[in-house]
Amino acid sequence: VRCDLPGPRRCRGFLQAYYGTDHSQVTEVDGINGALMFYTPFGDSISEDAATFIKPDAAHHKELLEQAHAALLALHKTQLDAANATARVAAMRPTEAVLSIWSGGVKGINAGCHQPKLQKSGEPAVPGALSKAAMQPIPDWPLYVANEAYGTMNCFAEGSLAMSEAVLNRLNVPLPPTGWLDQELAEGLLEPEASAGRPPTDPFLLGPRLWRAEASRPAAPAAPQEVV
Repeated sequence: VRCDLPGPRRCRGFLQAYYGTDHSQVTEVDGINGALMFYTPFGDSISEDAATFIKPDAAHHKELLEQAHAALLALHKTQLDAANATARVAAMRPTEAVLSIWSGGVKGINAGCHQPKLQKSGEPAVPGALSKAAMQPIPDWPLYVANEAYGTMNCFAEGSLAMSEAVLNRLNVPLPPTGWLDQELAEGLLEPEASAGRPPTDPFLLGPRLWRAEASRPAAPAAPQEVV
């Protein structure tokens, strides 16, 4: 959001909210119960693009903008009251939004997504363990694996890039001074501690600092607000 325009309506931009799943179990810190179910009716079930441009011209899009506006007012009511700005902000309306749901109905996204199997004990796989074991599956052979299916960032090419860089480092192959991934991102994708509980989305958009900030945040309230 930028507030650098002349006149009273000087702010413009978007607020970004991310919901990873429809569930908020302990193992899915990025999920909110019913989040995707709530937003799905406002997008197309079959489309060429995951992103839907929300404008008040369509009745269902106008409803989403109204609900988002009301939720934001409720969320910030204490601060707005303290600034004596509640009535002024309540009279404003969002002009547009972008809704993106990566569903099977979107062209190009209806593909498989790899996840490590449970351990024999039934416990979830240890983050990063599969990557280290699969990198050189036969210790005495010069055979290496670099693929998102075995990486710590499943379903995304960044997992393959991180494993490729780790293989080259093991082989003592010179890399560009900055590597393929910046140091913090590479460490975040290869260290199990840093990848545990990470939101399953594109790491170049969120970044390791956001993952760690998310992990250190207090638990979410029982009834979170729906916001776009």
